[in-house]
Amino acid sequence: MVEMKHKRLNRDGWGFQYYPYYQMRIDHELFRGLACLIRCTDGEKNFWRMPKAGRVQVTGAGTTWLELVPDGGRRVITAIYFPDGTHGAERKRYPVPADPRYQPSVWYIDVIEGTETDDCGIAVFIDKYLDVVMSPEGDVKIDDRDELDAAFTAGELTKAQYDAALAECETILREYCADIRKTDAWCAAVRRIVEDRIAEGEPVTMCREVRELRKREAARAEYRWKDGNDADFRRFYLETEAYYNRVAGGAEKRQGFVPYNLSDAIPDVVIAYAGGRAAGCAGLKAYSETDAEVKRVWVEPEYRRCGIAEEMMDRIEAKAAERGFRRTILQTRPVMKDAVGLYLKRGYRQIENYPPYDRLDGAVCYAKEL
Repeated sequence: MVEMKHKRLNRDGWGFQYYPYYQMRIDHELFRGLACLIRCTDGEKNFWRMPKAGRVQVTGAGTTWLELVPDGGRRVITAIYFPDGTHGAERKRYPVPADPRYQPSVWYIDVIEGTETDDCGIAVFIDKYLDVVMSPEGDVKIDDRDELDAAFTAGELTKAQYDAALAECETILREYCADIRKTDAWCAAVRRIVEDRIAEGEPVTMCREVRELRKREAARAEYRWKDGNDADFRRFYLETEAYYNRVAGGAEKRQGFVPYNLSDAIPDVVIAYAGGRAAGCAGLKAYSETDAEVKRVWVEPEYRRCGIAEEMMDRIEAKAAERGFRRTILQTRPVMKDAVGLYLKRGYRQIENYPPYDRLDGAVCYAKEL
């Protein structure tokens, strides 16, 4: 028996595996299951044509694909969105969207046999041929019924699998297509949950191809010295502030740390550039005549474990030594295990907390002789 096609939810068949892809478990009264989001940061526009909607955009810079696999269901619901806050001007019959930020172009719902994960942790669905396509304007189309019938006739599907696919299609028509505006509102609400998770630090989920690409980019990275007023460093500063607040359990628990970590108070900053963009940073400032303090060591999640943090630390420590400092010192938190592991690997040892961290809860300090 020929196996049904296995398709990764990062849509590598479309060439999307190099775009930011997020994959997460959602347990909320609105939705329980697997949620995935693809941001198409560039690429050409491609269109389908539907009777009521006309040309329906499915790819292109700024579009977003939200993919939902509900618990207990045999379907993948893909909502394809226009760039945030817009919809195609040629869509003359386009209705008022449920959420003006998230305006869907089309929904494509795959009937599936089940899901699994590959060796990189990317979710994979087993495609059972039949699909349902619908537009905000009211188009509803059952697609690839001929492929389902052919697979059954050829013995690729059992009678039970064939009947289950047809039953799932009926469920999709009833639950999603009977009230498209309701489906629009539901998808928009779930997308808000997903977007909130991403804003809170949900990492990009990378497949093997992307990991290999990021390692190649990191190997060719450029390192440039800036100061604390640099725009890229300011962005990293805000990103790390949000991250540290989450780690500490809320911004209110870090209020005492903020005055000692202002970006413009860091005179020397090294920025790593990989793949044409800023990928990491580390700062250095004088603490005393003998000690230089390492500040804001950060690497974007996609480039971690690619050697960038080690290279930045090499440069930071070399600059401190050139300026006559005897030690580099730093402050972190025990819960930041990756950071602590990096410092220990580089020969740092824990010391008594130095001021002002000797009076701030949650801090731990390290030092390295140069």
